[in-house]
Amino acid sequence: MGVLVAFSGRRGGRSAPPFDSLNVALSVGDEAEAVIENRRRVARAAGFEPWAL
Repeated sequence: MGVLVAFSGRRGGRSAPPFDSLNVALSVGDEAEAVIENRRRVARAAGFEPWAL
């Protein structure tokens, strides 16, 4: 089993203020649809599946 480590910044996200960033946490009150899209963007850029976050 391989391990992939990736880091992300705040730019490029879909979240609206006050989360206007690349938020990937569902636990902070951001809209679920925005978080799911942000996870897709991170996964696509890093080369893995969104469910792996």
